[in-house]
Order: sequence, then C-alpha cells, then structure tokens
Amino acid sequence: MKKIILLLFSLLILVSCNNSSVKHINNNDKLIWWTCSYDKVPWKCKINSIINNNWSNIVKYNFYSNKKSINKNLINKEYTLTLWNWDNPTNLFLNKYNINEWKEFICSLNIIKKWTCSPIVIDFKNINLIDYKINNQK
Repeated sequence: MKKIILLLFSLLILVSCNNSSVKHINNNDKLIWWTCSYDKVPWKCKINSIINNNWSNIVKYNFYSNKKSINKNLINKEYTLTLWNWDNPTNLFLNKYNINEWKEFICSLNIIKKWTCSPIVIDFKNINLIDYKINNQK
C-alpha cells in the first residue's frame, strides 16, 4: 500500500512540474503556474534601505497605491527584494537596474485568487528578477 501511495504521489509531482504548464508574465520572464489565477494590482514601490552584506545587498522596500480596497497589512509591510532564485542582489545588479535608496519603481502586486501557487507575487516593471547572469558576476 505504501508503494502505491508513493507512486501516485510521485506521478502527481511529475505532472505538476511539467514545463508545458508554466507561462511568462509581464516583461520580466517570471515563471508562474498556468493553473493559478491572480488579481493584479498596480503599485509603486519605494526602496527604503540598501544594506551591504559582504558581496550581496539586503534591499528593503514597501508599496503604495491609490486603490482603497487593498488590504492595509500589505501596504504597511516592508518587503525584501530577492531574485527569483532567492539570492540577494549584488552591486552589479543594483547598478544595472539603477536601484538606489528612496527611488521609486512601477510594480504590481499579484494576489492569488485561484489554486495553490505563491499567495503574493511582486512584479517590477523595469527590474528583471531572473537576471542571474549579472547577479553572479564578481
């Protein structure tokens, strides 16, 4: 019985991870499962601080929007900018995308409304968060 359950679970993972079930969103080539559905809310993001941590940086930012229906907990929270592989941005990455303290960027907050994907996906219009090549140069 355990083998059957393990086999079924393995098949489920294989089917879920099939590359044909992903799509790109916006200009940033981010991958999101096609079965998930998000409400997209236009925002502006403001960089609050950049702390150098050896060869990478911890970048903190928050959102603001003129939409009254947005959950205030999302606005009052400070977020950390990470690439899609969870790396912190390097100085080269910050320079390439002109990321400085107090700078504002156009971004969107994508809030899950269907299925079990990431509950919140943050998308920056002019920052490519899968630009691992520039981020890994030394």
